[in-house]
Amino acid sequence: MKKIFLIRHASAEPRENREEDFSRALVEKGKEEAFRAGCLMNNLGIKPELAVISSARRVKQTLEFIFKGYGGTIKTTEYKRLFYDSDRDYLDIIREQSNTVDAILLVGHNPAMRDLANFLMNGYVVNLSFPKASLYAFEVNCETWEGLAGDVSSLKLFLRRQDIEKIISLERVSSVKTRIRKYIMNAEQYISDIMKGEISLKGIHKLRVVHRRMQIIHERILASDENLLTDRISNIIGITGKYRDLCVQHKILKKQTGQNTVEEKWKKRKKKSKKKTLKRLQELFRYQTVEPYTVLEKEMKSLGDDVDVQAKTLRQIETSISELKAPLDATKQRDEEALHEFRGQLKKIRYLAEFYFSIIYDIAQRDTIEHKIMTFKELHDHLDVLHHYAKIKRAVEKQSEQFDKKDRERVLKTFDEKIDEEWLYLDENLEERVDQLKTMV
Repeated sequence: MKKIFLIRHASAEPRENREEDFSRALVEKGKEEAFRAGCLMNNLGIKPELAVISSARRVKQTLEFIFKGYGGTIKTTEYKRLFYDSDRDYLDIIREQSNTVDAILLVGHNPAMRDLANFLMNGYVVNLSFPKASLYAFEVNCETWEGLAGDVSSLKLFLRRQDIEKIISLERVSSVKTRIRKYIMNAEQYISDIMKGEISLKGIHKLRVVHRRMQIIHERILASDENLLTDRISNIIGITGKYRDLCVQHKILKKQTGQNTVEEKWKKRKKKSKKKTLKRLQELFRYQTVEPYTVLEKEMKSLGDDVDVQAKTLRQIETSISELKAPLDATKQRDEEALHEFRGQLKKIRYLAEFYFSIIYDIAQRDTIEHKIMTFKELHDHLDVLHHYAKIKRAVEKQSEQFDKKDRERVLKTFDEKIDEEWLYLDENLEERVDQLKTMV
């Protein structure tokens, strides 16, 4: 008995002309489609021994991201003629394969893939559909590939990409290990963009989130003492932090004060910081692109099952919350340093809670945790606002000669009012919000 698995390439860039068709790359959506297909293969226990693919760029990338979701690679053979040829040529290539191989994964293009699937169903389906990143699985009742024919094969599974997305949601994958592979995949993609000179606040945010999640797994769940990944994560979060803060502060200034010399000053600082951040990240990644993430891949062997990871994360949350104390004196005395330390503790718990939310699947639990996370976020947002307003105010006061006097006075007055408002909110609500958080678990 032989097995054939057919996956059409995932969503790619639009075709401008025939000459550029061969080199079209996957778009972000296509990478996620291929990753899900790999996750599905892993979950269903699909184990091809050989991948046969077209050498077109979008097909090679589809297989690359299938492997990332699958959690491994298999021997692969490329054929350029699969880009041009018909289903008959696809059949000929399959029939050429060694009979020691019992299961083949074929990734290629329509219309040949569609026609091949129809042939393997003995031509019974009129107007057969084969959407991108969809899967057909066949069993072939023969001992040799040379004997492959429509009347000896039978369809065992067909899943469209929409079906696969429902089964393998990137936000609720069925395995913590699969999520880790997703983090690594995303990290490598963001790094690739940065090495090309592409950087945005949205990209920086995603880069930070992915690495915070990896940090939780590496340091708190696995309690690893491997410094390579620890240093990488710390460096990335540190380098991106200043740029992120400037972006947030510029947004606050633009919203609160309109066009003025203070807002313009922060705009220039943000632009300068963006270039500096990009340069420092490129220097960090130039000599160590993916090696540190292989550490996490290896560590996954000792991770345990999902229930074990959930239990460890919950214990971390319980311990952190039990140690959390509302700095009530700080709100009365307006002690920014004490409040900043509390903000850091709260931030770590929030990240743990968000990670826990991402790995639990019970609907009732998810609803409860999501509600608690909103409490974290509400309190954390007020602390963030106070932190950024106070930071900008100090900077404006320190560099007062650089700004127009009227603009400076208007900014300082606006900020004083906002800072007073946030201190009042914390004075009235901090103790109650912390008590609510302590009931989280």
